[in-house]
Amino acid sequence: AAAAAAAARTAAADGAPPWLVARAFDQRRSMAAAAGEMAARYEMEGFAGRALRVLAFAEVANAAELRAAILAGQLRPEAALINATVVAGETALLSAAAKALLAAGRGRLITKGLHSEVVFALAGSKHISEALRRFGVGEDTTSLLVATFDADDAALEQLAARVQGRLLNVSAPGRLAAHLQAVADAQLLCKYYKVGETELGVGPLEDAVVSRIASLEMM
Repeated sequence: AAAAAAAARTAAADGAPPWLVARAFDQRRSMAAAAGEMAARYEMEGFAGRALRVLAFAEVANAAELRAAILAGQLRPEAALINATVVAGETALLSAAAKALLAAGRGRLITKGLHSEVVFALAGSKHISEALRRFGVGEDTTSLLVATFDADDAALEQLAARVQGRLLNVSAPGRLAAHLQAVADAQLLCKYYKVGETELGVGPLEDAVVSRIASLEMM
């Protein structure tokens, strides 16, 4: 109730009717409550008891706010906020997640935490700031993945409530993969991973991306 009232006061200051803001808040809260049922879940092979859960959002309107929370270390529960347009596919995402878990298990995290390590590993690069800038949530990101390890439904609901966007149902097998295929920016992926026409002629783009993620040695 307090959050709804605060949102109403803020929007009223911006000229929006309080009733409209309250309704939007209630819709987001209702959507967040279904987050656990709409998330993709992956048991991480080779890491007993570890699971990655992923929420997918479209039409995100508060990316700048989310980025600020990440940079300030204020996002709770912790999660990786990823620009979905530069995720080549489901296998690429899981490869990055596995690499982050492996680095954590060896005590060799490059970034400040496990979830930022997923974003870093996804880039297939040793340039930390560039990797986080390119693959993490940006100020103008509208297609977003929220990925978190070992989260229960309550944690997913809290995370979903932070995002002003349309939560997609990616719980069924293949749905997240199909979504990523639909939103991926192939031209940008080729630029970031330095994939040329010759390589694309012998295999899918995601194969080239996964190869780069897997082959990069942790510093």
